[in-house]
Amino acid sequence: MPASSPPAPPSKWPVIDFVELTLSLWLVACSPNTVVMAADSSASFPSGHATSSFALAAVFAILLTDPVYRRVPRALRLLLVLMALLLAAAVAATMIAIGAHVFTDAVAGAAVGTGVVLACALTLDLAVRRAQQVETDSVHSDDQHVA
Repeated sequence: MPASSPPAPPSKWPVIDFVELTLSLWLVACSPNTVVMAADSSASFPSGHATSSFALAAVFAILLTDPVYRRVPRALRLLLVLMALLLAAAVAATMIAIGAHVFTDAVAGAAVGTGVVLACALTLDLAVRRAQQVETDSVHSDDQHVA
């Protein structure tokens, strides 16, 4: 009886995994070489390594751009963001260099990782602003009823 491969560990980035899986399935279905791509287990688009590393770099960039407590100087915050982006680019370049992915896989992974994080940040920002607006409106309406 052949040994089965161990189950994959749970992901730390379920939203990004969902986007990667959706893109992969869509591209396999739309490809003229569907049989070849489905049979080749190394064909993965976008690069999961690039997706995860650029998502983490985007999180660092968002959190360090305008922190609540500005104890770290702005120049150091910028340096940390640049280091995170360079590290993410190095991960993507390494995946290309070892032949695990092609350039478009890495670029798409960077776009997906960054895009998902930015979309989540925008959604959270809009939700917080809407909640603050509702709170402000309710305070003003309470003031009008008292007067």
